[in-house]
Amino acid sequence: MGVRDRGGRKINSRSHRLHSRQKKKKTGMKFTSPSQNLSSLKHHHLYYNPEPADCRLIITDINAKERKDNNDGLSHDYEFRQVFYAHKSNLIKKSPCFRRFFEKLEEAQSTTTTTTKSNCENIEKHQWQEIHLRIVQPELARFDEMLHWIETGDSKRWIVKGITVENFHIVVQNINLLELGWEAKSICVGFRNAYHDWLEIRRRGEMAEHKSRKIEEIKKRPMRLL
Repeated sequence: MGVRDRGGRKINSRSHRLHSRQKKKKTGMKFTSPSQNLSSLKHHHLYYNPEPADCRLIITDINAKERKDNNDGLSHDYEFRQVFYAHKSNLIKKSPCFRRFFEKLEEAQSTTTTTTKSNCENIEKHQWQEIHLRIVQPELARFDEMLHWIETGDSKRWIVKGITVENFHIVVQNINLLELGWEAKSICVGFRNAYHDWLEIRRRGEMAEHKSRKIEEIKKRPMRLL
């Protein structure tokens, strides 16, 4: 059966498809199929967009150096800072550390009501519960992928995109720091079993580098005369 217009008249299907493509291109419309990866869409839409979230995470490096700003005299982290938006219920479910953070915030808010303003110019003002979190090398550890796992439980994505031989030991440190449960630890155990040889080679390389650096430091020390 051919394609018909609103009046019931039969139209050329080839010209109809061409017209539809031109219309989409002209109007800038973007269509997504139901088979598209919904978790990746959710990840992109949620973690960098405050609209569907109820809390905001300010992530900095726990080992970042600090400096005092001449304008306000306060200390500021300047090596790394990143903002994420998330759901409080998901964070609390996976981490006792986050649960304690929110409990402290609620205690403080019960006495003093504060309003958190968005830094984005074109977004309406919201009141979020805001957490300042300091973890180990968040950029190298791919905290964004860890957060995606906390929100969605997508273990396969975390292993493929978030954990590498280079950052494995840092990911483990942050799992312990955030007190993530057996699910997160079992993912790391699976990765370690799969890449045991590579992890061992890297560990030995780091030990050799550390030993060589220590020897060089000893050589540079002034000799003591007896």
